[in-house]
Amino acid sequence: MDARELLRSQFRFAHQFLEMALDDVSPETAATRVGGATINSIAHIYAHAVTSEDAFVSGAKGDDGISVLEAGGWGTKTGIPVAKPRQDEEWAKLNIDFAATREYAKQVYEATDEFLATAPEDVLFREADGPAGKVRIFPEIMLTHTAQHWGEIAALKGVQGMKGLPF
Repeated sequence: MDARELLRSQFRFAHQFLEMALDDVSPETAATRVGGATINSIAHIYAHAVTSEDAFVSGAKGDDGISVLEAGGWGTKTGIPVAKPRQDEEWAKLNIDFAATREYAKQVYEATDEFLATAPEDVLFREADGPAGKVRIFPEIMLTHTAQHWGEIAALKGVQGMKGLPF
C-alpha cells in the first residue's frame, strides 16, 4: 500500500466512524445544545466537520473554489450557508437540517476520495504553518479534524444519556 492508498483508507475509516457515531442520533438529539455548556450541538459540530472538509478539498482542487455545498445546492437543503463554516454564536443559531446534512456528507466523502485518488502528490502532502510548526494539510490537519469531531459527538451523546460509539 502506498501513501496515497493509505491516506484514502484512513479518510474512509474516519468517515465511517463519524457516521457510525451518528447512526442512532435523532434530529431532535442532534439539535440539542447541552445546557450550561459552550460546545455546539451535534448537528452543528457535524456540519462544521463536513463543510470544513468540503472547503479544504475544493480549495485544493482549484475548481475556482466551487464546493460540493455550492455545486449541489446543499446550502439551501441543509440550512448551512455557503460562507466558510465557523463555530461561533452565529454558527450556533443556524437551523441545520440534520438528515439533509448527512446526505450532503456522502457527496463530500465521494469528492474527497476522488480528490485523494487523483491529486498530485505535492498537493496531497502540502504543508502549512501550524501552532507546533509545519503540518501537512490532508494527512495531519483534515484527518485528525474529522476524528476530533467524531469524539466530540460521541461525548455529547454520552452527556445526553446515549452510548457514544456503538461498540
